[in-house]
Amino acid sequence: AQAIPHFESAIRLRPERPRAHYNLGCVKFRQQKWPEAIQLFSTSAEIFPSHKTLYNLAAAQKQNGQFSNAEKTYLLLLDRSPNHTPSMNNLGCLYRELEQYDKAVALFDRAIATDSTYLNARFNLAVTLMDSGSVVEAMKQFVDILQIDPTHAGARAGIRQIMAPADK
Repeated sequence: AQAIPHFESAIRLRPERPRAHYNLGCVKFRQQKWPEAIQLFSTSAEIFPSHKTLYNLAAAQKQNGQFSNAEKTYLLLLDRSPNHTPSMNNLGCLYRELEQYDKAVALFDRAIATDSTYLNARFNLAVTLMDSGSVVEAMKQFVDILQIDPTHAGARAGIRQIMAPADK
């Protein structure tokens, strides 16, 4: 927050430079001031559409409920960087929130195919499978996660949740 006046001054002095817009956007993002972050990331992206600017723009759009805009931004990122697993994962999470489970599963599968140890995508795939009623497939994913990371608390909780109805 102490940096805000410096970034604002930098924007006034050199509005054509994307970095100050981006840096102030990051501050606003951390403050959860989504509309301000979106505006700053958008301005930075208009000047120079860097990968990190677009990635943060998509995340801010999603947090602000601008799902269509977030989807478009993530798709642009994936068009530019087809193997960027965090974009696949985040877009998959967006689709899960919209209950577009087939699209979400496809993106999580793609992320896992790109990096089989990417636990965020594997965990989100398992949660999506549970949400869509594919409990057996979800259990397999949770077990696979524990084979990679035996201490993964989310996978352990997922297994407990699946097993709980059988215990009653």
